[in-house]
Amino acid sequence: MSLLRVPEEKYYRITLKDIVPRKEPDPSSFFYKTHVVFTGNLPIPRIMAMQAVVDQGGLVGNTVTKRTRYLVRGKNSGVLKNDQANEAKAAGQDITILSPEDFMTKVCL
Repeated sequence: MSLLRVPEEKYYRITLKDIVPRKEPDPSSFFYKTHVVFTGNLPIPRIMAMQAVVDQGGLVGNTVTKRTRYLVRGKNSGVLKNDQANEAKAAGQDITILSPEDFMTKVCL
């Protein structure tokens, strides 16, 4: 009698390069040509949030940079990205911190 071995599940990390628009973006969309960064827990999976931004013609990133326009700050978010966004805002950068609820109304999910 042989034992049947089931291979361990493979987990694939989704990278930003894997998120591509599923439709032609509308230039009147809220996130059109804007850079968005997420931190903390969101009410939807982060991959869905990122996809919604990309579908509107926006760009997503992992870190706050000079081109970041929105930081979506979910629950249990760390202080690093929040501090970076506040420092950028104090330096004159046009950056807005959105709550998950505000984000959800902007993407109409």
